[in-house]
Formats: sequence, C-alpha cells, structure tokens
Amino acid sequence: MNRKTMSARRLNIWIRSGAERSKALREAMRRVAQGDRTPQGPGLYFENVEELRRILTEKRLELLPAITRHQSDGSARSFSMPGISRR
Repeated sequence: MNRKTMSARRLNIWIRSGAERSKALREAMRRVAQGDRTPQGPGLYFENVEELRRILTEKRLELLPAITRHQSDGSARSFSMPGISRR
C-alpha cells in the first residue's frame, strides 16, 4: 500500500492596521532592493477582528486544509476571498 505522508503547514493570521501594512511593505521592498530574496512565511492580514470573522467563516476555515492538500504547490492564492491582504 502506497500512502502519502502529509506534512503540517502553518498559516499565520494577523491583525494589522493599514499603516502597519504599508510599513511592512516598504520594509519588504527595501530588502528586495538590497538583494534579499528570502521568502516570507504565508500569512493573512486583517484590519480588525470583525473583518477577520466576516471573511474567515467556519466553513472557509474547514476548507483551508482541503484546498492546500489539493494544490500542487500548497498555495491557496488562486482562491479569492475579498478583503484579504496577503504578504
């Protein structure tokens, strides 16, 4: 019997203001301009808890593992969820 092993993946979810997101983007652009191409871990950013709860419903949270399992690269980026800021 051939079984696939599944590794755990982590998706960080953060509450971050628009100003904090802008600052992080500027910092990332500065690092890239200096030649640092180190990829950042996956993350979702929301303005506040209300936005997070509106976007990440119970059903969507249940679907995340299935989506990442069936994506060849483990990325859920092709799925659109309005109001999400990705890094």
